[in-house]
Amino acid sequence: MKWRPITAGIVYGIVLIGAVLLAYTPAYPGAFIWDDGAFICEHPLVLSDTGLYDIWFSAKATDYYPISNSAFWLLWRLSNHAPLGFLLFNMLLHGLVTVVVFCFARQLNRRAAWIVALLFAVHPLNVFSVCWLSEIKNTTSAFFFFLSCICLLRWLRGAGGLRMVAGGFLFYLLSLLGKPAGILLPAVFLLLAVCEKRLTIRAVCYSIPLFLVGLAFGCLTVWFQFHNALLGETPLTASFVERMIMASKSVFFYIYLVFAPWRMAIFYPRWNLTPTVWNLLVVFLLALVSFLLFRLRRARGMAPWFFGYYFFLLGLFPVLGFINQGHYRFSYVANHWMYIPLFGLLYAFTASLYEWIPDRFHKWTTAGLSVLAVALLLLSRLHASAFSSEQIFYERALVDAPESVTAQNNLANILLAEGKEDEALEHYLEAVRYEPGFWSAHNRIAAIYMKRHDGMAAFPHIKASIEEESNNPEAWVMLGDFYGETGAYAESVRAYEKALEFLPDDAGIYGNMAVSCFRAGDAARARVLLEHALRLDPTRPSLRANYERLVEYQERGEEDKTIDTD
Repeated sequence: MKWRPITAGIVYGIVLIGAVLLAYTPAYPGAFIWDDGAFICEHPLVLSDTGLYDIWFSAKATDYYPISNSAFWLLWRLSNHAPLGFLLFNMLLHGLVTVVVFCFARQLNRRAAWIVALLFAVHPLNVFSVCWLSEIKNTTSAFFFFLSCICLLRWLRGAGGLRMVAGGFLFYLLSLLGKPAGILLPAVFLLLAVCEKRLTIRAVCYSIPLFLVGLAFGCLTVWFQFHNALLGETPLTASFVERMIMASKSVFFYIYLVFAPWRMAIFYPRWNLTPTVWNLLVVFLLALVSFLLFRLRRARGMAPWFFGYYFFLLGLFPVLGFINQGHYRFSYVANHWMYIPLFGLLYAFTASLYEWIPDRFHKWTTAGLSVLAVALLLLSRLHASAFSSEQIFYERALVDAPESVTAQNNLANILLAEGKEDEALEHYLEAVRYEPGFWSAHNRIAAIYMKRHDGMAAFPHIKASIEEESNNPEAWVMLGDFYGETGAYAESVRAYEKALEFLPDDAGIYGNMAVSCFRAGDAARARVLLEHALRLDPTRPSLRANYERLVEYQERGEEDKTIDTD
């Protein structure tokens, strides 16, 4: 039976969206994990009922992603603050992206389009954009990105005229407002022009306003990253050679993940970027591969590789280390950065097969690639299940990367909140074993030991925390408590005074310092401190009790030192 194009398109779309639902439903009911708090459930503009205006017309957000942040703002209310609404929305949006990918791939190569879209729909790398709720940014941006690609390709082929010009520009702008992941779309447009043998002066002229808009958004993104996301921090301080090493390693790493996605981790260790012979060899190898694909672009079956590979490089360029990203604090690579670039390699692989393999075997090729898609779908289900809860997410992360201090620390925080103190302590200790300078984990370890009245075990972690981050009031308070418990009252008072430099209105610190002063024999200062503490917090029972005892002792002229810390 021969279907009409519209009917066939509807059937293909339903099957693709069904495959998406089947691949990612193990993430049910979803969870807010890691930076979802910063982007969604703790974001002041998302929580504010009047936040929409600031999302669009202010610099208060971490990044200028107004369409994505508006989606977060709306979904937060429609879903009643539950992650499930975000998950369902992102799955549906990924399904729509997949349909648009199918339409774009169909314009490039009709025979390969269906399989390219199916592989894109269920590839395990996309789990990290579909099930990670704050990555609605990715799917939103990609939806408009591929729509723009369709318009640009149709215009290059002489279809649609001014409508396609306007559509390509508008969709590119909307893509950037979602997230500037596809900022190099103007270069993709020129790549399409080269592949179509339509690189004319007219095409170059049309690319200029696209490049100007991309440049403006690039500068805007760098400004937001530096001033809001990174707060002036530079997570990657590397020379140009080291950045080239990082970029080259990243490219080969991502190629490996596309074709061998069973060894994916949630967090990857950072590489050594020292310019050794082997690292420089990786840079040379990338240059050689890029040169050969350019030279062989007209050979049989190599045209898809030429377009797909360079599409992949252009999509990855913003995250190859030449522009600082907050994620570089943890790793130089991330699975969710492959959402748009993934299309390039999938298209190159699939379309080249259909060109290399004789026509009479195309049905077998389609069958074999369909089996591959089923295998990838099953693998995606396995990875998606890690996103069903925050605890499972970090536990799964540690299976693949036990050296991830972020996963160790965040899992410990969850366990501690659940009252599982011993298990939390184990993970905090693992975190500082892998990264001795992880001061916040030292804080948590010290707090657990101090709660158990094991000051000697806590002391080295308090000192380590202060050495790494001296502007750390929690550690200074614990140091004051430790010295107070060991009878070093003068040192205890000095530690509390340091803590008060950062928390000048903390009644508890004044109360504890008063105890150390009293035990050191300075009852007059202790009384002044307690009076100040009560002015700050007149309802705290321990402060009131200590103050009343101290006044009673002074009135009786007694020297009994029995007032206690808060």
